[in-house]
Amino acid sequence: MFLLESIIVAISISGISGCDLALIYTSIDGKDSDKSFSYYSASSTSGFLVASFMNSFIVKYSLELTAFLTIIPYGIAFIISFFLVDTHQYRNEEKIGLIDSFKSLKHKT
Repeated sequence: MFLLESIIVAISISGISGCDLALIYTSIDGKDSDKSFSYYSASSTSGFLVASFMNSFIVKYSLELTAFLTIIPYGIAFIISFFLVDTHQYRNEEKIGLIDSFKSLKHKT
C-alpha cells in the first residue's frame, strides 16, 4: 500500500508541479497576482494543517488507512489536471533540443 501511495504521489506531484502556478498566473493576466498566490498558499497550508491534525487521530486505528487517505486527494488532483485548459498566452513555439540547451548553457557561463 505504501508503494502504491508513493507512486501515485510521485506521478501527481511531477505532473502538476509548477504547472499550477503558471496556470494561476496566466488565468489572472498578471492582475492581483499577489492576492491570488496568497489565497493559493493559504489553501495549501491550511490543507496541510488539517491533514496533519486528522492523521494524528487516524494513525491510532491504522497506518495503512493514512496512506490510503493520502492517495485520494493526489489521485483526484492528477485526474483533474487532465481537464485543465491551456490559455496559449505565453507559449513559446520554438523547440530547443537537449544539445542546443547545453550549448546555450556553456556560452552563458
